[in-house]
Amino acid sequence: MMKKRTNKALLSLILVLLLVITGFGSGIAPAAHAEEAGPNGEDSTRPEAVIRVSTVDELLDAIGPDRVIQLEDGEYNLTQASTYGDVSAGEYWHWVDAWDGYQLVIRNVAGLWLEGSDVQRCSIVTEPRYANVLAADSCDDLHISNLTAGHTPGEGYCSGGVLDFYSCSRVRVQNCDLYGCGTYGITASESLSVIAKNTVIHDCTYGAIETFNCEDVRFVDGTIRHCGYSKEHGSDWYAFNLLHAHGCNGFAVLNTEISDNNTETLFQSSYTQGFLISGCSARNNIVGQYDWGGMFFVSGQPVTVSGTEFVGNQLTGPFFHADADTPTAGVPVVDENGMGMDQTALEGMTRVPCDADSYTFSFTVEYFPEEDQQATGEATVSHVTTADEFLAAIGSNSVIYVDAPLIDFSTAGNYGGTGGVNYYWMDVYDGPCLVIQGVRNLKIIGQGTDQTTLQATPRYADVLRFDSCSGIGISDLTAGHLREAPGSCAGDVFEFTGCRDVEIANCGLFGCGVNGIGASDSSDFIIRNTEIYECSEYGANLWNCGHFLFQDCSIHDCYANGLMLTGTDHILWNTQQVYDGVFEPANGNATITKYGLERPL
Repeated sequence: MMKKRTNKALLSLILVLLLVITGFGSGIAPAAHAEEAGPNGEDSTRPEAVIRVSTVDELLDAIGPDRVIQLEDGEYNLTQASTYGDVSAGEYWHWVDAWDGYQLVIRNVAGLWLEGSDVQRCSIVTEPRYANVLAADSCDDLHISNLTAGHTPGEGYCSGGVLDFYSCSRVRVQNCDLYGCGTYGITASESLSVIAKNTVIHDCTYGAIETFNCEDVRFVDGTIRHCGYSKEHGSDWYAFNLLHAHGCNGFAVLNTEISDNNTETLFQSSYTQGFLISGCSARNNIVGQYDWGGMFFVSGQPVTVSGTEFVGNQLTGPFFHADADTPTAGVPVVDENGMGMDQTALEGMTRVPCDADSYTFSFTVEYFPEEDQQATGEATVSHVTTADEFLAAIGSNSVIYVDAPLIDFSTAGNYGGTGGVNYYWMDVYDGPCLVIQGVRNLKIIGQGTDQTTLQATPRYADVLRFDSCSGIGISDLTAGHLREAPGSCAGDVFEFTGCRDVEIANCGLFGCGVNGIGASDSSDFIIRNTEIYECSEYGANLWNCGHFLFQDCSIHDCYANGLMLTGTDHILWNTQQVYDGVFEPANGNATITKYGLERPL
């Protein structure tokens, strides 16, 4: 097997916060825009200003707010731009180091429409295999239509996708052809109202669509085919999850042909509200490679399926996959009336196309209301001295003062039980791990690193794990595993999955934890004046993370006294920006303000 596996015990991710950032002044008179998209995702008005381009340099020069860029026939190879690799070249775009080249990122633009001449005659391509073809950061009202996008033919397999959206809103992809070797056709995180219509995704190696912490994602009247195959390795390859939503609020696949794909899981929903499949055809797919995955892998709320056929699929694993490490929905799939459906019922279903244009979710889509950006009202303040008191105090808009010298979570009365509203216990081989889930604005404050310790006894457990949380503050304490317990550790000290806006200050994080800080799919962290020591691997291990600042920190007596970075963007060690790979800082740390990142945390 040639493919590198990522961690498959993907845990809960729920909706986090979106900051809609509009563009700033330009030399083109802005057109009027309608109100923001409502529950059915209405578009705003097409800008009046139109710029026609025929070269890649003209395309880049034209990028800005409130305009339509019309691309004439031809191939626009971003790697051939005269500014390629110049990180300060554009006002509304920049190049990001992607290891084997540079990736174009459009940023802080509102009202930009990219219109190709024709999907058969107009394409945007890039050569680096680790770069996304087109990426957008903090854009609003972004339209991409009538073009093809993918990587140029070349050696090696891709680690970059085709279209990637981070912290964007009102994204429309229409009449496009998105192809591999890109890992995914569309990826999105922390974004609002991402809708693709009449679009084909094919020959991508990891899957078709993957979304994290998004609201209102739809793939409508499209085609997904032949994903999960490698041009180099053929069938000795497979996608992870073809259609994957982590912690989203509204994810719909409507009237779509899904055929001839090779994947571990066809539909994976992790703590997503409103994962809907309607009017689709799932035909001739190979599912459940190497006994992992299945047709459905559902954690949290069930997936709703209606009018969808399942024909000619080859399952080498179970139809419904259950992960022992992740709480799985008791009824993974329901019909539109909320009644549970088994494999027989699903495979007996016939295809009935739905009215996608008038489709509405069966719940209220809140579209990131202002009050969600910060918990309102006075915070609940608790002073705790036991594990039970600590657990009872976990919640949004809360401050927990730890007044005891030691809290060992294994002493909790419900240790290993069902947990509570805002936390659960996850079985990790040698004992339960405490997972705090979906809270916002929670502060945990000790009496000082020499007076307060948070402790885990199981060696495979993280001391504290946070899933889908935002506004987390941890300060003035020490955390680590019970030193006297036998064996080496397999758990981190602090682990974050799908989290945002986190500050760790004045702490001591010690081994035998594998990493002092582990994080995946997370962003906007400040770690300051914190000592990480005696960990068996790295001070911090970050995967698919962005905008982290390590300020006045020290890492010592670890296997590697530094950071392990994979798929990261804008990571600062004091004033130094660091890139993917292993980074071991030199002795001596300068001081940097909170706003040392390219954008404020």
